[in-house]
Amino acid sequence: MPKHENYFDPEWVKSRHGVVRELREYVEHGPPEPQANWDVLWVLSGPQLDWDGIQIAPGEQPANYNQTRKRWETGLQLARRVTALRLKKSPDQLTMKDLAASAPTIYYNGVATGNDLFQEFIKPGGRLETEQHFPGSKVMITANRGIKHTGHQFEDFPADLVQENKKVVIISDLYHLARVKRYVEKFYEKVPPENVVLYAAEPASLPIRDTLGEIKKIYEYAQAGIVSPEPEE
Repeated sequence: MPKHENYFDPEWVKSRHGVVRELREYVEHGPPEPQANWDVLWVLSGPQLDWDGIQIAPGEQPANYNQTRKRWETGLQLARRVTALRLKKSPDQLTMKDLAASAPTIYYNGVATGNDLFQEFIKPGGRLETEQHFPGSKVMITANRGIKHTGHQFEDFPADLVQENKKVVIISDLYHLARVKRYVEKFYEKVPPENVVLYAAEPASLPIRDTLGEIKKIYEYAQAGIVSPEPEE
């Protein structure tokens, strides 16, 4: 994959300024308010392959926090908020029965090791139920299909999960959302942009190393033709 050689190259300058602008706009507007038609909460996997952050994907460097867990916890929180809207209750009034009947689906398609660990996590009587008080029946974890990165996750996403007038909420860390937005455009036939909501894992933050690395990666991916340089407005 080509690397940027000149920091002041006009295309490289335009690319990084564009990503910074997108991140700033998200921060300024704040996270979108949950809606009753949020039907699928797609939690993108982070470098950590388990809830406790003990296992790290090959080639990844340990972060100061467990990105995968942060994204999962955001998905669980959003699922409760959406369910509360649907049932006209407050989130703290919801029962496991309420969640099992009315919560949106949490979808997860990560690398094989992570999938296997989370399959154990969501089993009846597993940690999802006993520690997070959320029914495993509302979580869909895919079979192992050789996924290695975000592009593979989009290739693997089942188009039939996107229902008319329903939304797919894609949850990832804030620094990652600019690349996710470009993948949404690339795979528009599977995940039409008008059906997608991007949501930053909470609390939203922009770690310097991860953010700078992502800005460079987006430029390199665009140069290689993997994603568009800038998403459409």
